[in-house]
Amino acid sequence: MQLFLVSLTQSESRRKMHLLACLLLFMGLICSKFLMTVSMIMMLLVAFLNPSLKVALIPSFTNKAHWMSFGIFGIFVYGVLMSSDLESSALCLRIALPYLVLPFAFALSPAYQKDDFPKLLSIYFWALSVCCVGVLIYFYFNYDIIQVKLRASQAVPTPNKDHIRFSLMINLAIFAAFWILEQGFYWYKKWERLLMTMATCFLVVTLHILSVRIGLVILYSGVLVSVLYLIFRKRALKTGLLLLLLLIVVPQIAYKQIPSLQTKVKLSIYNWQRYQKGYIKDSKLSDVRRYISYKVAWEIAQNNPWTGVGIGDLKNEATRIYARDYPQQLVLYPHNFFLTIFAAVGLPGLLIFSICFFGPLLYQKNYQNLFFLLFYCCISLSMLTENTLLIAKGVALHCGFLMMSLHHLKKE
Repeated sequence: MQLFLVSLTQSESRRKMHLLACLLLFMGLICSKFLMTVSMIMMLLVAFLNPSLKVALIPSFTNKAHWMSFGIFGIFVYGVLMSSDLESSALCLRIALPYLVLPFAFALSPAYQKDDFPKLLSIYFWALSVCCVGVLIYFYFNYDIIQVKLRASQAVPTPNKDHIRFSLMINLAIFAAFWILEQGFYWYKKWERLLMTMATCFLVVTLHILSVRIGLVILYSGVLVSVLYLIFRKRALKTGLLLLLLLIVVPQIAYKQIPSLQTKVKLSIYNWQRYQKGYIKDSKLSDVRRYISYKVAWEIAQNNPWTGVGIGDLKNEATRIYARDYPQQLVLYPHNFFLTIFAAVGLPGLLIFSICFFGPLLYQKNYQNLFFLLFYCCISLSMLTENTLLIAKGVALHCGFLMMSLHHLKKE
């Protein structure tokens, strides 16, 4: 038993346990909140198994990107202190806990070996690909029913019934493939790269069939960023121009050939037209409700520009305005996380959050890594239309990939 415990504290054993925890996080993001929690606990255990824990603690936190993650948690703490609704505040703080736990866990974990990170991303990529096969099989056998749901502003069924986060995960898989192909990584044979290219095309098609609008915006934004990266940093002019051509042609072909995408585009236009004409107070259209949530949050932010109302009291304040101006509407958080932070903790809090959020991208020129750059493109764009970091899966997605990327980048 003693020999077994000693073996667990060895660097190689801890590295393998940490990698297993990362894989559990991937599985948790796809299908199980329980596995997400287990993976983070396992990462903490690996950190505590460090035989020189006291010696390693302070030097490990010289990485300023870890302190920036602590800063994000600090913004949540401030938002809680400003709140009177303790129940809502406690929930928000619990959701934000990975920003406190994971930097500690990764700082005290063994360094990645050369191919650890591309292997992790490769496994994530193929797991998402298999999952998408299942989603499309279900779509095929329930095509007519799903088309009716799409016309009623509903979504194609996805794992955990969370089509927004699922579309983000698909985008991250696509962007992971871009980076893996750019790095020239393969497990055993070079033909694996061709197989990954074909699977990437499959994921792109899947995104269009799912027709999650922010997912498509992120996809095309990521492709454009990749084009600029290849042309100006890698000097790969031919590849960059080919991707640019696809960026122009693919959306037109997709719109003509994919009925679900046509339905979503027409519905978006109809939503906007209804909102412009003033049909909002009793509207059940999802986009109209989003526009109302922006308007309400902006009013809250204008009334409390320096301190905010507190992250726990935000919904209570929104409920008051809804009752006054939109009594027939469902009360929603603003579908924009930056606006949520502005209303919750004020302009100074928003500025500090923005520094802590974007800081790791600029720290030590991490933006030069293609995957890290595309990862930030994905998460920051999603935050413009969703409360990505007020949802446990969104926080796990952001903080998990952020820590794994930083753990890899510090060895480059």
